[in-house]
Amino acid sequence: MSDDTETLIALVASLLPRSTETPTQDAILDALVQANGDAFAAAHNLQASASKTNKRKSVGLESWLKPQPKSKRKAAERPVTTTPAASSRPPVFASKAPASTSEESTKFMAVLRQAPSPKKNPLRLPPLTLANPEMIARHTPCTLHLSVLPPELACRLFYTMTDASQAWKKNKWWLFDRVVESPHLTSFFARSTNGLDDDETWQEAAQYWYNGRMTDPPAKFPPEMEEACKIVENIVNEEIAKRDRLFKLEWMDSKGSKPSWRANVAASNCYRGGKESVGFHSDQLTYLGPYPTIASLSLGKFIRNFSLREVIPLDQKDVRSAQTFNIPLPHNSLIIMHASCQERFKHSIPPQAAIDLFRPTHPRASIDGKDAVLEPSNCRINITFRFYRPDFRPATIPRCRCGIPAILRPDMKNRNDEETDRYWWTCYAGAQNEGKGCDFWKVMDMKGEGECLRMFSTINNIFLGFPFGRVIPIMVFSESVNFMLLDRFGRRPVVMVGVGGLAVTTLLFGLSTTFNAAILTRALAGLFSGNVSVIPTILCEVMDESNQAFAFSFFGLWWPVGVIIGPLLGGLFSKPASRYPQYFDREFFRTFPYFLPCFLVSSLAALGFVITLIFLKETLNANPKEAQGSPVHYGSLANAPSASVARKHTTKEILQAPVIGELCASGFALSFMSTAFDVLFVLFCFSPIQSGGLAFSASVIGFALSAAGWIAALLQAFFMPTILRRFNHASVYHFCMRLWPYLFLALPILNVIARAGTSTETGLSSSLAVTLTWVGIALILCLARVAFLAYTVNVLLVKRFAPSSSALGATLGLVQFFICLARAFSPTFASVTFVFSAEKSPLGRYTWVAIMTLLGWASSYFSRTIVRESLKLSMIH
Repeated sequence: MSDDTETLIALVASLLPRSTETPTQDAILDALVQANGDAFAAAHNLQASASKTNKRKSVGLESWLKPQPKSKRKAAERPVTTTPAASSRPPVFASKAPASTSEESTKFMAVLRQAPSPKKNPLRLPPLTLANPEMIARHTPCTLHLSVLPPELACRLFYTMTDASQAWKKNKWWLFDRVVESPHLTSFFARSTNGLDDDETWQEAAQYWYNGRMTDPPAKFPPEMEEACKIVENIVNEEIAKRDRLFKLEWMDSKGSKPSWRANVAASNCYRGGKESVGFHSDQLTYLGPYPTIASLSLGKFIRNFSLREVIPLDQKDVRSAQTFNIPLPHNSLIIMHASCQERFKHSIPPQAAIDLFRPTHPRASIDGKDAVLEPSNCRINITFRFYRPDFRPATIPRCRCGIPAILRPDMKNRNDEETDRYWWTCYAGAQNEGKGCDFWKVMDMKGEGECLRMFSTINNIFLGFPFGRVIPIMVFSESVNFMLLDRFGRRPVVMVGVGGLAVTTLLFGLSTTFNAAILTRALAGLFSGNVSVIPTILCEVMDESNQAFAFSFFGLWWPVGVIIGPLLGGLFSKPASRYPQYFDREFFRTFPYFLPCFLVSSLAALGFVITLIFLKETLNANPKEAQGSPVHYGSLANAPSASVARKHTTKEILQAPVIGELCASGFALSFMSTAFDVLFVLFCFSPIQSGGLAFSASVIGFALSAAGWIAALLQAFFMPTILRRFNHASVYHFCMRLWPYLFLALPILNVIARAGTSTETGLSSSLAVTLTWVGIALILCLARVAFLAYTVNVLLVKRFAPSSSALGATLGLVQFFICLARAFSPTFASVTFVFSAEKSPLGRYTWVAIMTLLGWASSYFSRTIVRESLKLSMIH
């Protein structure tokens, strides 16, 4: 049973008078179904039903003394019927022969003997009001703090939130095939940063889910809330510092010694009057993680009860019973639910028959020089400040078969040594999907799902996000198909179909409203992404040694440019209705928040389709008659190789050609090493310094990768043409491949610098260590971009060593097939290797460095072979 169902059951039970016997859970569920999920109507129906059944019938002594008749009892033993008036006399038994006195005494005592009492249940304890902070700390894992904010700030924050609550909504979810809503207004706020660093992009990247649906973009903390949040943070961290016992799954700071609590989100509730309430529940731990600390600030209404009730473990239910603790919360009070509260207790705000109006002590800010009048209010504002842990970011949350992030729940009824040892992920799609979900259920393995594994999930979402990860295998298939179609239908039709298909599928992706639709459109996009091998084929056919250095350098320039512009478009134009409401606050953009960036990218692809249609000429002379004419050369000093002797080459023949087999293997190794480097660089930068990394935030890592993109663009534009004209292509290719093992070896040196320059007391790095670290990062990324130039040289080598001009398209397609094949599983291999090194490797945390270095040296064997074969062929010709 979900927490929301239990919440409604508890709410109905709390609405019943204490004089009424508490009905069973099944009776309350039936009443809720008949009342369409309305808790108040269900309570009224149960109360009316109880008043009818509580009318007791008068029972005489005769019926009390009379034993239950048996079907085979002799008629002479049946008692003589008496009237109610004679009920004061004992029953008279008719008998053919008088029985003995002892027998009559035995039967009479059997009637009077009390039936065996059932097993006694633990004594039900009455609710206990905890009237002061000392009692609260003694009975619950909570602490109460009074008058936490300056009175003027408390009133300002109350005014701000009550004004904002006019636009708040009630939570809605499905229950018993009907939509029900919470009996109070609620809203969600997020801080501009995550509280641990200056990353201001975390709010945009996070896609939070609640009650089985994606939430709207959260509003940022108002200035008054931000001011109050700093005060609350200080109080919470002071309380945490006083604790002697820490839980093993509790969030720790970078030193791993004490929890460092930062309020980066806040759920705000507005209760208007005494009837608006919330039943017993425990907060979902999906983004909070195990043993969270939650600080709840109360504003308005002088007194409103906050109730706590422990969930008794199964092995103690026969020994003790749960007791409800009521904590009166006045205005400007802070109740802190410390670690273990969500695992042991459920809490509620019960309805209240009568409330005192709140009269603010400070007026609103003056308007037009006139002082505002102090108006009483019946609203209670509750702000629960929470810390969304970085190791439980949305990208790391497992998804059920419905495609919706699962929710995390504690096993509250099975606790060992007062600690919750088990948590589980479960489907919650039924809260929104018309009550329909899947049976997904998975025990959380905190060790297996630790920080490194969560980083692995994060990296997969960066480089191989769920929809994109399904595209790579389809791109491999597309490459294998394209190189067969090139020589059959020509280059131009394949390019037009690919570019046009990308334009349509990208637009459809922006119009997707379901997970399955998004996966389908991304898969189709992968099917039309085979032009990676087609464009180089065309360049090889129309360029010669006089202009190929510039042409291929210019062609290679656009990949890093696309890497820069693509994320920029996505970041700037996603969710335009909330980001630019003055221009895009329309229902269409609220329904399709990612349509605008997809439309812009689709427009670029459509422009490419038009340019291809108008300007691109066919470069394949498949018709022998056409081969006798002048081939297309696009300004080359020498004509492109003639296709007059056109002969189909099988895949086996292409692989057996000199150097081609080595180029396929080397291309596979190049793609594997370069993709793995991108993944491991981010994992390395994200890891704590104590774990062998640099402890960079996501924004800092993004800055470094963006700078690397610009470096790649500059190298392609200004240095690559000169390098290709002056040096042997095979030697340049081997030099680039030889760089990879040294790049992996250089990364741990950065950790040594950072570790040496970081204070063990404050955790801060010295300015010299920061400077040297960034100099090292710049050198490593520059060399990495040089190593990436091997992709361009690989194409030129394929052009040179293709079996014939007619087999050029098939040869390039075959090499690109192996390149895409390596890209399909390299991120997973790199991530798993990193996790294994950090957690289980007997060789230490740098095992991944040794593995990747050995693979890098091994991969350079193929490029060395290419150099030797190239020299042999040059000597022959």
